[in-house]
Amino acid sequence: QLARRPDTRDLVLISGGGRAELRLWSLATVETRLCCSPLASVMLRPGDGGRGNKKAWRLVQSETQAEGETRFMSVDTVWAGQRLVVGVACSDSSVRVYTLRPGEELEAVCEARQHQHCLLQLRMIPDTDKMVTGTTGGHLSVWALSEDSLTMETEVSVHKSGVNCLDLRRSEDGWDIVTGGDDTCLVLSRYSGGQITVIWRSDLRCGHTTQLTGLRMVGDLIVTSGVDQRLILWRHSRTAAGERVSWVRSKCVSVADVSSLDILTEDARRLGVVLAGVGMERI
Repeated sequence: QLARRPDTRDLVLISGGGRAELRLWSLATVETRLCCSPLASVMLRPGDGGRGNKKAWRLVQSETQAEGETRFMSVDTVWAGQRLVVGVACSDSSVRVYTLRPGEELEAVCEARQHQHCLLQLRMIPDTDKMVTGTTGGHLSVWALSEDSLTMETEVSVHKSGVNCLDLRRSEDGWDIVTGGDDTCLVLSRYSGGQITVIWRSDLRCGHTTQLTGLRMVGDLIVTSGVDQRLILWRHSRTAAGERVSWVRSKCVSVADVSSLDILTEDARRLGVVLAGVGMERI
């Protein structure tokens, strides 16, 4: 995840993964060179899973130990003034929130757990105190973040299994949320008035034949990728009969086992799509 610092061209790079570790770097362009320097890091269990932490046995027995093998599956950020807020979706079914202020350490603010499924996706909803998560159980949830607490506001089941990819955009009726899952389906939902409503769901007549692994929304267009090595372009439209998402065109790609997709460039005439998996491809 990349987050641009307010009022500057500098970037903060955030990554999470195994051993429940979160790392931040500062990226800046000096003349023609891109410079990277460590900014902050945090682990659920300091000392690489607890090794080297010597405490009295009564104190250790009274503490609740975080699982050392927890993975940070997805991160997203939002700037609140000069404070960087980092939301993390974790494999132990928890949502964790950290903050970073200028010149300070990365600080854990709050965490919450509502069910027993691993969290795969997390996105902050811009200009709000809300975030969206997707789980291995196919659940789509919206969380409300206050100063020091996190509560689930609403949840629906949108897929039969894992929510592998997720993107959102502001619409005239609230926030449109598009998800792709292990069940090969593409689902359009809408968050409005504190509730999530499923608007449209793909079927077997068109789309991917395997699980979806990448998804991005650009205006009324939706770009998806899957393990079937196909890149598909969809269009979201509104008619008198209602809303629908229509297949526009698809293309077979050269990258096997596609794991992620992003939009590199966009203008009125052209989209630049980058796929990553066993290799990379730009289309």
